[in-house]
Amino acid sequence: MVLVCAGTVVFSMMYTDIPPLRTCYYFIASIFSLVLVKLARADSGVRIDYVQSGEAWAGILGALIIFFLVSDNRYLLFLSVWVSVLMYELYIHQLSRGRSSDRLMVGYAFGAMAVVAGVYLVLNGLRLDAVTAILSGICCTELHAGWIIPVIVLLCTLLYAGERFFMYELLLFSQGEQYFSSGGYPYGKVKLLVLCLRSVSAAFVISFAGVLAGVSAISIMLPEREGVLQDGMTVLVVFSFINIAALMMTYLNTFSVLAAVVVISYLLHLFGGRRVVNG
Repeated sequence: MVLVCAGTVVFSMMYTDIPPLRTCYYFIASIFSLVLVKLARADSGVRIDYVQSGEAWAGILGALIIFFLVSDNRYLLFLSVWVSVLMYELYIHQLSRGRSSDRLMVGYAFGAMAVVAGVYLVLNGLRLDAVTAILSGICCTELHAGWIIPVIVLLCTLLYAGERFFMYELLLFSQGEQYFSSGGYPYGKVKLLVLCLRSVSAAFVISFAGVLAGVSAISIMLPEREGVLQDGMTVLVVFSFINIAALMMTYLNTFSVLAAVVVISYLLHLFGGRRVVNG
């Protein structure tokens, strides 16, 4: 897997005009996608990634609206993605009450809303290249201040380390309020913290990779083991997939590639994601 990943990076540098910095952003998005999937295991009854859950569509919808009505400033767009995902998280948890089927149905609905909104905005003057940029990672299309990357990497590392350190507490949390509270933990506060961490992780994935990291659901199909080695393998799989998709967008129709990525994400759930975490 390491060789495959390295091959996609080398090919990208040799045969495309994708900047190396954008490849770094893709790698960061891959790590955040791992954190997001792990938090989803603790927070959700079924293993679904951020595309299937609707988090991607909520963030993209927020970014589309801000881009069209306010500004194309990347920091403002990132903020709009984060706020949209956080509001969506609060809404879906209030609505679904932990029922995974409701999460999937709302995810489908938000996906349809994002598509309709995108078509409407394009017909009313929004540039098509802006839509493709948002769908493939709006914040990886320009250079940022030099301090941004180390700060983001540090944040990502802390989130992953925190997830590893509190692994058993998150496992207990996934069993529900009754079990978690029996251990003396404040369920409501921890739930709010998990929602905030999920929204932050999802915002970085969406901002740096759009829907391209939807293959993070591949972790669903890996053996049920916990370990840094398997986590690293998951990151490499996602990173390789993002690179391949980015390469294909260089030579093929961008929307066709993005549509294929979304279809693959849903197919992963259809064939491998129906197992429940605690079931």
